Amino acid sequence: LYLAEAAAVVSVSPVVSIIIKIAFFLCFGAFAAGKKSLTYWILFALLAGVEAGIYLPEAASGVKKLSDIFLRLIKTICLY
Repeated sequence: LYLAEAAAVVSVSPVVSIIIKIAFFLCFGAFAAGKKSLTYWILFALLAGVEAGIYLPEAASGVKKLSDIFLRLIKTICLY
């Protein structure tokens, strides 16, 4: 949705855009919670990090240590 708005393909009001994003994250989070695979959790965290970086850059820069831990976990999973 962000890319479609940036490319001016879709014109959506900011309120509708936020509602759609919240609904998506709630649905995807519920879906990931029901799975035992870490793949869905990693994808959910990745998407949440992207959204935080786009819309809350000040807060996203404050969790640098958490992002470093997340990247180390992904490297660990990929090596095994």
